[in-house]
Amino acid sequence: MESDKRYNILASKLRELSSKRRSLLEDVKRAKEKRDKLNAEISEAVLKIKMLRSEYRNLSLEISNLKEELSSNYSKLRETRQLISEIKLKIGGSNISLKDLRKRISNLEWELQTSPTDLQVEKKIAGEVAKLEREVKKQEELLKLKGVFMELKATREAIKLKIESIKSRIEELNVRRETIKKTIIQLDERIRSLRGEANNYRNELLQKVKEVGELRMAEKSITEELKTLEEEKRKRIEDEVKSILIKNARVVLDKLRKGERVTAEELKILAEAEDMGVI
Repeated sequence: MESDKRYNILASKLRELSSKRRSLLEDVKRAKEKRDKLNAEISEAVLKIKMLRSEYRNLSLEISNLKEELSSNYSKLRETRQLISEIKLKIGGSNISLKDLRKRISNLEWELQTSPTDLQVEKKIAGEVAKLEREVKKQEELLKLKGVFMELKATREAIKLKIESIKSRIEELNVRRETIKKTIIQLDERIRSLRGEANNYRNELLQKVKEVGELRMAEKSITEELKTLEEEKRKRIEDEVKSILIKNARVVLDKLRKGERVTAEELKILAEAEDMGVI
């Protein structure tokens, strides 16, 4: 019959749609897994960038502090060099030996004590001693300056070493900071790429979900039509059964009216017809 043919076509279509929907659900699952994996990778990269940016800021702060320290040391170096130059001028050309000066004073004092008394000689010797003592004092001061001079030179070298150390550290930190900057740029590019890929999977996921929904609606429509066909078939079969039962029951009734003998099976048919209210 035409309805049975239609039923078979719909049942086949329903199986086809169900199979396609299951396949789409697998695609949805795979797309969701890939999207989630990409999103997890993005989150990991974002967290890494956050940590790198924090390290970059700390390095920048340390570099800034080192530059201030470097500037301070350059100022100290200039001041030290200035002091060295000033002291160098003061002590320049002074090669008189303190030992020789003190020996000369001692000899003059001895001469003063042992020589015959002569006022002019004594005054002359005393004047020379006084002059030599002033020179001794001057040389003692110069000796102290020479000590300061050596200390300043040592300080200058220490400052120069400190400056080189700071410059080396700044260079080291700059290299590290530049490496971090490049890594951040690479991670940013990677995140953009991953987000584009994740967005493609998201769009695919939404499309697949939409298709699954459409298939479910189509399945529902076909299922409802199949139920209608089943109900129609059931009613048709029921009507056919009733028609046959009525026909058979009428035959049995006709036999009874004629007084003919009826079988137990025929009586059963008659009872069924009465129960169904068809006679």
